[in-house]
Amino acid sequence: MEEINLIDMYHYFKRNIKYIALIIFSILLIGIIYSYIIKIPEYKSKTSIILINDSEITAQLDVSRINTYKEIIKSRKVLEKAILNLNITYPLEKLLTELEVNSINNTELININVKNVNNVLAKNLANSISEVFLEEIKENYGLQYKVLDYAIISQYPYNINHSKDIISFLILAFIISFIFFFLKFIFSKENELYLKK
Repeated sequence: MEEINLIDMYHYFKRNIKYIALIIFSILLIGIIYSYIIKIPEYKSKTSIILINDSEITAQLDVSRINTYKEIIKSRKVLEKAILNLNITYPLEKLLTELEVNSINNTELININVKNVNNVLAKNLANSISEVFLEEIKENYGLQYKVLDYAIISQYPYNINHSKDIISFLILAFIISFIFFFLKFIFSKENELYLKK
């Protein structure tokens, strides 16, 4: 295989600059269409529960207790009741994919996040889940925790960032166009060598 001549490659790319620009423009256009039209906006609402009551004011909850609470929140019993309390029909399996429950290290806080294409529904589900969870804890453990922050209606989708999408597609366009014409350049040189033989 012949060594790559950078000057020849530069001139080859220069001769094909219109095609390179066309590829970049086409991929960028796809990125704009994807970001503004195809990509479905999703909203996220968060409820925070503080796991402190009068009997536990001086003792930090252990990790196993917090993990137990997180699993209770994601349990069928809690989620089905949360849906029922809203008087809606909603697939439990779908809610499980939209639900995130996490705790903050070295705190007694649990965050309940719900993602949904409907920002009002996301807020309602997050608040309903937290209320049902608190009822279950009071009934089963005799403990009374409180909601620190109720979920509010999110005005902006968490998964939409047009600038980031367009920059990503632009970088991808440059990479694809470079690889395509670089390989074309290599194969054209190989063909030239073959024809000379």
